[in-house]
Amino acid sequence: MTAAASEGVAPALQGLEAGTLPDGVRLVLVRHGETDWNMVRRIQGQLDEPLNAVGVQQAKAAAARFAPGMVDAIHCSDLLRASQTAAEIGAVTGVPVVPETVWRERHFGRFQGWVYADIQREDPEIYRRIEARDPDLDLQGGESLMQVRARIEAALAGLVQRYRGQRVVVVSHGDVLDAIYRLVTGKPVSEPRDFPIHNACICQLRWQAGRWEILQWADIAHLVASRDEIDPRQRPAALLGRIG
Repeated sequence: MTAAASEGVAPALQGLEAGTLPDGVRLVLVRHGETDWNMVRRIQGQLDEPLNAVGVQQAKAAAARFAPGMVDAIHCSDLLRASQTAAEIGAVTGVPVVPETVWRERHFGRFQGWVYADIQREDPEIYRRIEARDPDLDLQGGESLMQVRARIEAALAGLVQRYRGQRVVVVSHGDVLDAIYRLVTGKPVSEPRDFPIHNACICQLRWQAGRWEILQWADIAHLVASRDEIDPRQRPAALLGRIG
């Protein structure tokens, strides 16, 4: 931990100076802050739950890592928990926030609003396929993991076309960040997640010479450094590897 973080203030994000990638793209991914449904392990999917009080604090702490002149554009999921988080970053940077449906969480079909224990009891076969990360399971009217992957791959390609030489923030959800990590690293959709996606974490990527590269993943220095009890590793929501 840096000296600044040890004093309760996380350092500003680095490497976002203007002109650093004249023919590339710098992408900063932020997961939304915590919600009450995160805390009770209830599947949100594309249902529109707001941040809870801790989530608001987490969003403000993430926003404090930014500064005016640091980014050129901010996009976010149009779901409230993401747009609330993005609004804090927009207020700090002075950059307008653009909500878009393409950055929404995976649609969990019939099972939106359920808790996993209920799925296990009511539909053991579906639960087994969820646990196995069946790439083609659409959750009875929702999206499969492969459909989410295709949606996000197209969204990333759109960023590259639109924002060459610029710095872009995208505020989104757990399964969207999961899809991006797997697209960039080549990790199969069906393999268990072995990388963190904490509420209000910050990830930095760059696109250059035709490929994406992860520079930093799941930075939570702003949450660990806070004097408030908002460190996501100590929250029940940290156990929710599957829910955004």
